[in-house]
Formats: sequence, C-alpha cells, structure tokens
Amino acid sequence: MNKNDSWLIIGPGRTGSKVIVDILRSAYMQENIYLAYISPIRARAPARSGTILHSHNINDFSLGYEKCILSTRNYIESAISWCIQPHVGEWHLYSDLHKEKMSRITQFVLDPNLVLEKYNSIKTFYCDIDKYITPDTITIDYSEFCNNPSAILYRLGLDLNTPLDVIPSKNPGTYSDWILNWDEIQSVLDNLHTDPIDTPTTK
Repeated sequence: MNKNDSWLIIGPGRTGSKVIVDILRSAYMQENIYLAYISPIRARAPARSGTILHSHNINDFSLGYEKCILSTRNYIESAISWCIQPHVGEWHLYSDLHKEKMSRITQFVLDPNLVLEKYNSIKTFYCDIDKYITPDTITIDYSEFCNNPSAILYRLGLDLNTPLDVIPSKNPGTYSDWILNWDEIQSVLDNLHTDPIDTPTTK
C-alpha cells in the first residue's frame, strides 16, 4: 500500500461495494495513508493517485485506475435491496448515525414489475462488464463478507490487527418483514438466474 495507489470499486449497486470502500480506506488509514473517496454521484474524470472511485458505471473502467475490485452479489438480493432502499431512507446505515432507522421496518407492497426491472438492469450490468475484466481484477462477492467484513482484508492479502472503523450495516429484518406481498414476489423470482459469477457472455 502506498499514497499513490488508485482504486476502482465497481458493481451494479446494492452489492456491499460501500463496505469494501470503507474497509479499504480504513486499512490505508491504519498505515497513515489517506485515500480520497469519490462517490458514484460525481463527474467522470481520469484516475488520480491517492483516490478510491466508487462506481456503478462500467464506462469508468476506461478512466485508468491502477487497481480494481468488482463487487458482486446474488441478482435477486441486489434487486430487492434496491426496492427496499427508498423505504429505509438511507443508502447506507451506520450504527452511530442511524440507530432508529436500523430498528424500524416500514412494510410496503412491491410491484413485481419494479423488481423485474431492477433484476434485468443488474443482469445487463454483469453481461456487459465481461469485456472489461482483466486477470488483475479482484472479484469479491457479498456472501464472502456480509457476516464478517474483515474477510475483505484477507481477500486483499492484508493482515492488519488494528480495529476497523465503523462500516455500514445491513437493513434490519427479512424480505418478508418489509414486503407485504412477498409470496407473490418470490413466485415471480423463483426461476430466475441468480449467480453473477456465471453471468459473463462467455459462459
């Protein structure tokens, strides 16, 4: 790790990519290196040393970042997380900032067409990204760290003993707690492809 590193953390959204960003920045800070965070909502610009770009846009592969992590997650989990997010009211929940929201569940009826729209958008992302992946791209799936964010460090070959900074938490409750018509949604999604690892057009 050095102060001139530049990272692209990319995924279709709701894959835990912000957790990866926070863990990675925390790891650098433990080595007294500050990497500037560039959020997904910003103007596109060429890579700069000492930065971490958090992106959901596959065109950002062309910006010249030195290191890249592809953040993946089960299609259906990502799609449902996208649909729940407006009812949570925050993109990311932090225990020190959102104690009330982390314990509050607002039930709603989910339009099956909306979740299918999100699902297809995510599937398209994974299909299109295949041509941008290189042997140096590090793929980290949400299932690897959702219960133990420190696992991200091991995947990156980092051995740090200092406690990590606060990181985002998962939404409270289960899908059926949030979605009143969960049985209907589940029947719509039952036979759909779910694994991003098997998505690239070469397979």
